[in-house]
Amino acid sequence: MENVINTLYIQNFKSIRSAVLHPRRVNLIIGQPNVGKSTVLEAMSLLGSFPFEKKKKFLSSFVRYEKPAHLFHDGVLTQPVRIETDRDICLLGHESKSKRFRYGVFSQAVYRLLRAKLGLPLLEGRSKTRSADDALLLERLYPHLSAGSPLPEPGFLYTEFDRHGRLDQPGEDGHFLASSPAWQPRAVKSYRYKPGGHIDRHYPDASLRPPHGNNLVQVLEEHADLRQEFASLFAERGLRMRVRPDTGRFEVMKEVDGLSFAYPYSGSGDTLQRYGFYLAAMESNRKTVILLEEPEAHSYPLYVSQLAERIATQQDNQFFVTTHSPHFFSEVLENMVPYENRVPELAVFVAYYKDFQTKVRQLSDEEVRNLRRDSLEVFNNLVDLEQERVALRKVG
Repeated sequence: MENVINTLYIQNFKSIRSAVLHPRRVNLIIGQPNVGKSTVLEAMSLLGSFPFEKKKKFLSSFVRYEKPAHLFHDGVLTQPVRIETDRDICLLGHESKSKRFRYGVFSQAVYRLLRAKLGLPLLEGRSKTRSADDALLLERLYPHLSAGSPLPEPGFLYTEFDRHGRLDQPGEDGHFLASSPAWQPRAVKSYRYKPGGHIDRHYPDASLRPPHGNNLVQVLEEHADLRQEFASLFAERGLRMRVRPDTGRFEVMKEVDGLSFAYPYSGSGDTLQRYGFYLAAMESNRKTVILLEEPEAHSYPLYVSQLAERIATQQDNQFFVTTHSPHFFSEVLENMVPYENRVPELAVFVAYYKDFQTKVRQLSDEEVRNLRRDSLEVFNNLVDLEQERVALRKVG
């Protein structure tokens, strides 16, 4: 699969002042605790999660924050948040007079077109990362869009929210403006396992719904191969699974002396549900950027190995994964580094905290190969992978 994202810019978002990543098909983000690894995934969530948000607080299912001002680096609201890939751009800005926030996500083509229409053309040699230009674009955008000015192609979503994050304009009840015909940014989906949630929802798209997979029953209904994999997980324990489309229920059954007993899926083991959740996320999506935060947490080692192998070998999606697990990290490397055709598909990023901000360093292929030799010790030597400290050590 051709990568959905080949270049990623993050600017002025939470602890990240500026970061540039060159992703591959499988992207592992490692680092010491509390340095901002998950911040990278949250920044990417701004690109594609808005259509999936059902809460009234702006993207609160995908991004951790108390007040919208906390989404800006050091709380500086004069410079917009900017998340950019080679395909799409997200801008988040603040209007000082009304104390409101403006959010827009655009295709690259429509972004350039809107800049030209709003008197901010991208001139030769003029940096397109100028925060002042982006602030002006957000300021002029809503009057331009509300006037019904047509665009030659679809490619934007736009909304506003108040200082508490409540989506109340434009329109009511969190409505937003979107180009016509309907457009959504490239598929970037953030998945987080949450026990005990709903699994009986239905949507036009039968892929697992971010962030918590509340349409798992629908996904199993429409994906026979995935249904068989789930069935085999329970068969190992002498159990059978039953999906009931009529009631939206997923049940686990056992038979004892000719009697059948059915239990809700939510009553099965947490470890099994967790593994099934990630399995459904991977197998129900195609040509999608999948964001996973520590998927190995609270999991059985065998499932961790199988999850790592599936991520390493599945060619249909692009993965961004944060991890603290030497076992998971080692399993991914073992399934990729020995194979010359897979080495160019793996990127390892080291996140670290310096000068009161999160920085991200991408390791070279040679460094990744060296890590495989002692991958279980990587997390004991993370400081050695920080570029500046390595450079100082070489000089000394």
